[in-house]
Amino acid sequence: MTLQEIIKQLSKNTTTQLQIAKVIEVGDQQCTVDFEDGRPILQGVRLKAVLDNNDNTFLLVPKIGSYVAVGPIMNNNAVQAVLVCSEVERLELKISSTYFEIDQEGFLLKIQSENLASVLSSLIDAICSITVPTATGPSGVPINSATFTTIKNRLLKILKDA
Repeated sequence: MTLQEIIKQLSKNTTTQLQIAKVIEVGDQQCTVDFEDGRPILQGVRLKAVLDNNDNTFLLVPKIGSYVAVGPIMNNNAVQAVLVCSEVERLELKISSTYFEIDQEGFLLKIQSENLASVLSSLIDAICSITVPTATGPSGVPINSATFTTIKNRLLKILKDA
C-alpha cells in the first residue's frame, strides 16, 4: 500500500488532494518537488504551512531525493505545503529563546547564547583542572583527567557546538 493510499484510507475521503512527490531541492523554508508523472516540477512548496515572522516554529526538512506528501493550503492548489516526508534531513524546534536542532552531525540545544555542548565542555575542562589545597601546597591535576577528556570527546560527537 502506498503512502497516498494510506492517507486516503485514514482520512476516509477518496477525493483527497494530498499528492506524493520527490524532493529535488530544499531551501530555508521551501522546497521543489517532482511528481514524477509528467506534471511540471512544483517550486515553492512550503516546509511549514504559515510563512510568517513568528520565531516559535517547528520545521521538518526533508532529504533531497526523499518522498513527501504535499497538500494545498486552504484548498488553494497554487499554495502547497509538505505534510510528511519519507526521509528527514534536519529537524528544528524553536520556542521563545530555546532552540533545538537534530541533523546527521548531532544535537544542538541552545538557550539564548548558551548551548549544551559548550557548557558540558567547560564543565569537563574545569574538572580536569581541579587542584585541592593541601598542607604541602596545591595538589596536581586529577590523575583521571584523561578519562574526563575522553568523555568530553564522546559528548562532542553527539552534541553540536553552535
